[in-house]
Amino acid sequence: MRAGLHPGFGALHAASDRCDACVYDLMEEFRAHAIGGLFVYCTNRRLVRPEMFERRKGGVRMVSAGGDALIRAYEARVNGKVKSPRSGKRVTWRRLMVEQAFALAAHVEGRAGYRPYIMDY
Repeated sequence: MRAGLHPGFGALHAASDRCDACVYDLMEEFRAHAIGGLFVYCTNRRLVRPEMFERRKGGVRMVSAGGDALIRAYEARVNGKVKSPRSGKRVTWRRLMVEQAFALAAHVEGRAGYRPYIMDY
């Protein structure tokens, strides 16, 4: 919304009452690093442990200690630095995500092409 985009209108994901398609679209290019890689990191470092889950009717649920650990790890991850493809400066992942939202808004408005962020390992 800060970039002028409506969270419900996306290109990759369908709009519905229960999800913000644009948010999920923007998240895709960061999914591997910010989510997949983060969970592997948390598991390997034992920040998330088996006792942080409990069996419930119909499945398994993470208890609040596990959620707290994941949120702390996520916040630390998105405050880490990465090189911005636009400015060449080192910015936080959080700032890069905002830059991408503004880049998508410029693309939708016909002012510029959109380039997704590609992680350079």
